[in-house]
Amino acid sequence: DPAPSVSSPLPSLDAVQDLFKQHAAPGGVCGAAELQAVLRGAVRRGALANSAEGFCLERCKSIVSLMDTRGFGRLEWTEFCDLWVKFSRWTVIFVRFDKNQSESLDYPEIIPALQGAGTGGGA
Repeated sequence: DPAPSVSSPLPSLDAVQDLFKQHAAPGGVCGAAELQAVLRGAVRRGALANSAEGFCLERCKSIVSLMDTRGFGRLEWTEFCDLWVKFSRWTVIFVRFDKNQSESLDYPEIIPALQGAGTGGGA
């Protein structure tokens, strides 16, 4: 995946590492509750601060399930790094195509956003 062409509206991975360490369970891993705290803390520092509460526990459980390559129900730092890179790239795309700054993609913004992400979306 190519790097985004605009700077991320989220904190850098280095900045988020402190949050990860702060909220990680013993052994340096994050389950859903710890991930929720990390993501909310990180998003509150960026352009989408109003959306931090969108990281409900159920969503964080789903994220852990998707990113947990070992099947233990927790993310190690390296797995979190993979998540953060993906999350940052998608956030850049989201912010770039949210033309009216509503913090949601309206119907006319969706196809250009999908095309900008390289996932198609055109006829």
